Amino acid sequence: MTKALITEKMEIGLHYNSTKNNLLEIKKRSKNKVELFKFDLTNLSKIKNLLKKFNNKFNGITDLVYCATFPIKRRKFFVDLSDNEILRMTYINYLSAMFCFKEAIKIMKLSKTKKTLTYVSSYATKTGGNKISHYVSSKSAIESLFRSIQKEYKNFNIKFLITNPSNIIYDKNYKANKFSSNADSIVRLIKKEILKKN
Repeated sequence: MTKALITEKMEIGLHYNSTKNNLLEIKKRSKNKVELFKFDLTNLSKIKNLLKKFNNKFNGITDLVYCATFPIKRRKFFVDLSDNEILRMTYINYLSAMFCFKEAIKIMKLSKTKKTLTYVSSYATKTGGNKISHYVSSKSAIESLFRSIQKEYKNFNIKFLITNPSNIIYDKNYKANKFSSNADSIVRLIKKEILKKN
Protein backbone atom coordinates (compact mmCIF):
# COMPACT_ATOMS: atom_id res chain seq x y z
CA MET A 1 0.00 0.00 0.00
CA THR A 2 2.83 2.37 0.88
CA LYS A 3 4.59 1.54 -2.39
CA ALA A 4 1.43 2.47 -4.26
CA LEU A 5 0.95 5.78 -2.46
CA ILE A 6 4.52 7.11 -2.65
CA THR A 7 4.16 7.37 -6.43
CA GLU A 8 1.60 10.13 -5.80
CA LYS A 9 4.14 12.41 -4.08
CA MET A 10 2.41 12.02 -0.73
CA GLU A 11 4.17 12.40 2.59
CA ILE A 12 3.65 9.17 4.51
CA GLY A 13 4.16 8.07 8.09
CA LEU A 14 4.48 4.29 8.18
CA HIS A 15 4.13 2.34 11.40
CA TYR A 16 5.56 -1.17 11.47
CA ASN A 17 4.79 -3.58 14.26
CA SER A 18 7.33 -6.39 13.99
CA THR A 19 10.08 -6.30 11.39
CA LYS A 20 11.32 -3.70 8.94
CA ASN A 21 11.53 -6.16 6.04
CA ASN A 22 11.88 -3.94 2.96
CA LEU A 23 10.80 -0.73 4.69
CA LEU A 24 14.19 0.94 4.41
CA GLU A 25 14.11 0.32 0.67
CA ILE A 26 10.63 1.84 0.53
CA LYS A 27 11.91 4.87 2.42
CA LYS A 28 14.81 5.21 -0.01
CA ARG A 29 12.51 4.95 -3.02
CA SER A 30 10.26 7.64 -1.57
CA LYS A 31 13.12 10.18 -1.50
CA ASN A 32 12.55 10.64 2.23
CA LYS A 33 8.82 11.21 1.87
CA VAL A 34 8.23 8.20 4.14
CA GLU A 35 8.98 8.33 7.84
CA LEU A 36 9.15 5.07 9.81
CA PHE A 37 7.66 4.68 13.28
CA LYS A 38 7.60 1.72 15.64
CA PHE A 39 5.40 1.37 18.72
CA ASP A 40 4.05 -1.62 20.58
CA LEU A 41 0.37 -1.58 19.64
CA THR A 42 -0.51 -3.70 22.66
CA ASN A 43 0.50 -0.72 24.81
CA LEU A 44 -2.53 1.51 24.37
CA SER A 45 -0.91 4.50 26.07
CA LYS A 46 1.57 4.66 23.19
CA ILE A 47 -1.10 4.99 20.50
CA LYS A 48 -1.56 8.65 21.40
CA ASN A 49 2.20 9.19 21.09
CA LEU A 50 2.22 7.58 17.65
CA LEU A 51 -0.51 9.91 16.37
CA LYS A 52 1.25 12.90 17.92
CA LYS A 53 4.41 11.90 16.06
CA PHE A 54 2.45 11.75 12.82
CA ASN A 55 0.79 15.09 13.50
CA ASN A 56 4.01 16.87 14.41
CA LYS A 57 5.96 15.46 11.49
CA PHE A 58 3.38 16.19 8.82
CA ASN A 59 1.66 19.20 10.38
CA GLY A 60 -1.69 17.43 10.53
CA ILE A 61 -3.23 14.18 9.36
CA THR A 62 -5.37 14.19 6.22
CA ASP A 63 -5.49 10.46 5.47
CA LEU A 64 -5.01 7.46 7.72
CA VAL A 65 -5.06 3.81 6.63
CA TYR A 66 -5.16 1.24 9.40
CA CYS A 67 -4.29 -2.34 8.46
CA ALA A 68 -2.47 -3.72 11.51
CA THR A 69 -3.35 -7.28 12.35
CA PHE A 70 -2.30 -10.07 14.66
CA PRO A 71 -0.48 -12.82 12.73
CA ILE A 72 -2.25 -16.16 12.90
CA LYS A 73 0.39 -18.89 12.89
CA ARG A 74 -2.01 -21.77 13.34
CA ARG A 75 -5.80 -21.90 13.09
CA LYS A 76 -7.57 -23.22 16.16
CA PHE A 77 -11.04 -24.07 17.32
CA PHE A 78 -12.43 -21.29 19.49
CA VAL A 79 -12.30 -23.25 22.76
CA ASP A 80 -8.67 -24.21 22.09
CA LEU A 81 -7.46 -20.60 21.97
CA SER A 82 -5.34 -19.58 24.93
CA ASP A 83 -6.37 -16.57 27.02
CA ASN A 84 -3.23 -14.79 25.82
CA GLU A 85 -4.08 -15.36 22.15
CA ILE A 86 -7.52 -13.88 22.64
CA LEU A 87 -6.18 -10.90 24.59
CA ARG A 88 -3.41 -10.11 22.09
CA MET A 89 -5.87 -10.29 19.22
CA THR A 90 -8.23 -8.00 21.10
CA TYR A 91 -5.48 -5.48 21.79
CA ILE A 92 -3.97 -5.39 18.31
CA ASN A 93 -7.00 -5.89 16.08
CA TYR A 94 -9.63 -4.07 18.13
CA LEU A 95 -8.45 -1.85 20.98
CA SER A 96 -5.39 -0.44 19.21
CA ALA A 97 -7.56 0.39 16.18
CA MET A 98 -10.19 2.05 18.37
CA PHE A 99 -7.60 4.15 20.22
CA CYS A 100 -5.84 5.02 16.97
CA PHE A 101 -9.05 6.25 15.33
CA LYS A 102 -9.99 8.21 18.45
CA GLU A 103 -6.72 10.13 18.42
CA ALA A 104 -6.79 10.56 14.63
CA ILE A 105 -10.30 12.04 14.68
CA LYS A 106 -9.27 14.48 17.43
CA ILE A 107 -6.63 15.80 15.04
CA MET A 108 -8.66 15.56 11.83
CA LYS A 109 -11.71 17.39 13.10
CA LEU A 110 -9.63 20.51 13.73
CA SER A 111 -8.97 20.89 10.00
CA LYS A 112 -11.53 22.09 7.46
CA THR A 113 -9.92 20.17 4.59
CA LYS A 114 -11.31 16.85 3.38
CA LYS A 115 -9.96 13.82 5.24
CA THR A 116 -10.22 10.05 4.86
CA LEU A 117 -10.02 7.37 7.51
CA THR A 118 -9.61 3.89 6.01
CA TYR A 119 -9.86 0.54 7.74
CA VAL A 120 -8.54 -2.58 6.01
CA SER A 121 -10.88 -5.29 7.26
CA SER A 122 -11.50 -8.82 5.99
CA TYR A 123 -14.06 -10.44 3.74
CA ALA A 124 -14.40 -13.05 6.48
CA THR A 125 -16.50 -10.53 8.40
CA LYS A 126 -19.26 -11.23 5.85
CA THR A 127 -18.88 -14.99 5.70
CA GLY A 128 -17.36 -16.04 9.01
CA GLY A 129 -13.98 -17.69 9.28
CA ASN A 130 -13.19 -21.28 10.12
CA LYS A 131 -10.94 -21.54 13.20
CA ILE A 132 -10.17 -17.78 13.19
CA SER A 133 -13.19 -16.63 15.22
CA HIS A 134 -11.20 -14.24 17.44
CA TYR A 135 -9.71 -12.58 14.34
CA VAL A 136 -13.00 -12.24 12.46
CA SER A 137 -14.96 -10.96 15.45
CA SER A 138 -12.39 -8.24 16.18
CA LYS A 139 -12.53 -7.08 12.56
CA SER A 140 -16.33 -7.04 12.64
CA ALA A 141 -16.30 -4.95 15.81
CA ILE A 142 -14.25 -2.21 14.13
CA GLU A 143 -16.60 -2.20 11.15
CA SER A 144 -19.46 -1.55 13.58
CA LEU A 145 -17.41 1.20 15.19
CA PHE A 146 -16.96 2.82 11.78
CA ARG A 147 -20.68 2.81 11.08
CA SER A 148 -21.23 4.58 14.40
CA ILE A 149 -18.51 7.23 14.29
CA GLN A 150 -19.39 7.96 10.67
CA LYS A 151 -22.73 9.25 11.95
CA GLU A 152 -21.11 11.19 14.79
CA TYR A 153 -18.59 13.00 12.59
CA LYS A 154 -20.50 13.38 9.33
CA ASN A 155 -20.25 17.19 9.65
CA PHE A 156 -16.46 17.26 10.05
CA ASN A 157 -15.55 16.51 6.42
CA ILE A 158 -14.16 13.06 7.28
CA LYS A 159 -14.86 10.18 4.90
CA PHE A 160 -14.85 6.73 6.46
CA LEU A 161 -13.82 3.95 4.09
CA ILE A 162 -13.77 0.22 4.81
CA THR A 163 -12.02 -2.21 2.50
CA ASN A 164 -12.31 -5.98 2.49
CA PRO A 165 -10.25 -8.53 0.57
CA SER A 166 -12.22 -9.22 -2.62
CA ASN A 167 -14.41 -6.14 -2.40
CA ILE A 168 -14.60 -2.55 -1.26
CA ILE A 169 -17.35 -0.95 0.79
CA TYR A 170 -18.06 2.77 0.56
CA ASP A 171 -19.15 4.81 3.50
CA LYS A 172 -22.44 6.36 2.36
CA ASN A 173 -24.73 3.33 2.32
CA TYR A 174 -22.22 0.77 3.53
CA LYS A 175 -22.76 -1.40 0.47
CA ALA A 176 -20.24 -2.91 -1.92
CA ASN A 177 -20.48 -1.33 -5.33
CA LYS A 178 -17.14 -2.34 -6.81
CA PHE A 179 -15.49 -5.72 -6.96
CA SER A 180 -11.78 -6.38 -6.68
CA SER A 181 -10.17 -9.78 -7.03
CA ASN A 182 -6.73 -9.01 -5.60
CA ALA A 183 -4.84 -6.76 -3.19
CA ASP A 184 -3.34 -4.58 -5.93
CA SER A 185 -6.70 -3.48 -7.24
CA ILE A 186 -7.88 -2.80 -3.69
CA VAL A 187 -4.88 -0.51 -3.26
CA ARG A 188 -5.78 1.28 -6.49
CA LEU A 189 -9.32 1.85 -5.24
CA ILE A 190 -8.06 3.14 -1.89
CA LYS A 191 -5.66 5.47 -3.66
CA LYS A 192 -8.43 6.72 -5.92
CA GLU A 193 -10.69 7.51 -2.96
CA ILE A 194 -7.93 9.24 -1.00
CA LEU A 195 -6.73 11.29 -3.94
CA LYS A 196 -10.20 12.15 -5.24
CA LYS A 197 -10.44 15.07 -2.84
CA ASN A 198 -7.04 16.54 -3.74
